[in-house]
Amino acid sequence: MIRRTAYFAALALAAYGCGSEKSAAPGLIDIAGAIGSPTELKTSDLGKTITYLPLETTDSSLVASRFSLTFAPGKVVVSNTAGSAASEASVLAFDLSDGSFCNTIGHSGQDPEAFANVKCIASPKENAVLFKGHGGKYVKYGLDGRFMGRVTPDKSMEDMLPAFVDDTVYVYSVYEYFMKPKPMLSVVYAGASGVMLDSVVVVPETPGPQMEFTSGISVFVNNTMMRNTLQRGNAIKLEPAPRVYMPGYPRLWRVADGTTHAMATFSDTIYEVSAGARPQPVAVIAMGDKAFPGSANGVREMAADEWTLSDLTETPSAIILGVKRGDEAMSDDGFIGYYDKKSGATRMTRASDGFVDDLTGFMPFYPVAASFDGSLIGILTQEDILKWIEKHPDAAVPSALQAIIDSEEEPNPVLVILK
Repeated sequence: MIRRTAYFAALALAAYGCGSEKSAAPGLIDIAGAIGSPTELKTSDLGKTITYLPLETTDSSLVASRFSLTFAPGKVVVSNTAGSAASEASVLAFDLSDGSFCNTIGHSGQDPEAFANVKCIASPKENAVLFKGHGGKYVKYGLDGRFMGRVTPDKSMEDMLPAFVDDTVYVYSVYEYFMKPKPMLSVVYAGASGVMLDSVVVVPETPGPQMEFTSGISVFVNNTMMRNTLQRGNAIKLEPAPRVYMPGYPRLWRVADGTTHAMATFSDTIYEVSAGARPQPVAVIAMGDKAFPGSANGVREMAADEWTLSDLTETPSAIILGVKRGDEAMSDDGFIGYYDKKSGATRMTRASDGFVDDLTGFMPFYPVAASFDGSLIGILTQEDILKWIEKHPDAAVPSALQAIIDSEEEPNPVLVILK
């Protein structure tokens, strides 16, 4: 890991300053101001229609208690990361039009076609997903479950899964890690054959002492402000050093309009990134004088009254955000909200309130991901729905959820799709 990061940092620095430039004033995401004047947020602020999509529940398609989602054209791929033995280490494909179960994808094990980790990324042009395999290879599977071959990455990237696939180009984010918590970030582009094409520095590596492992290690979970989140952060403590915080939001992500954005851990700037060009700031996050700075990560403990970004999901029209105070696993005084790209306005509300559903009149909406077409996705469980109905017995229940409510056994989750 140390050798690979140093290699990427040197390569990216060599390219820093090269390429074309464009000038545009970055937008201001005024989180501090919006928290000072919270307001009710509505689903109609972000979209026009809400669809409730229960994922089909069969003996072959059980979704675990912990999972991740990967969106591809017309499909959602569920990677079970923790749960019952029946669903452990499985990858399931569902149809995004009706929630029906399509097929499983791949398998765990030690053979050449097995994945080493259930998490995957989509390769939209190929209608495929890519996993880490064994022996430094990737394994590629079609969305229909058929094995499509093994991919050999550059040796320096063999332990890394790309952040996403842009057409046939693999795009990697190289960032600080817990043994060396520096706010650095580079973007590396590689061809499908594994050959490196370009590397762009976003935030240069800051020289400093490397953390040393001297005794015990502790891991702390930092949940985000969104219900049933997919962006779960954590903190690692190597005794006797201070905690190193690793948020769950992405460092590098693809927006549905085709742009690529990047942000270093606890940075205040979101950049647009492309090969052969200097990164351009597109938005600056203002969290006030109580923001926990990236330069303090691993140097001192986070104070109980310091704010950090906990959630980030972007669509072509908005950036959805969550912020929390302190580093406890749960927070009762966090906020969620959004930055409107067109108007430049930032609006926040208490996380406990969510986005009020003024489109269907049902439960508050918590966006946890963006789909391939830019729709916002929330997740509901049967337990969530039943608790809401118990507190709101007069609420009108969407017809698509009635079977979930009536099920005697816990069914698969429901995707809430806001377009």
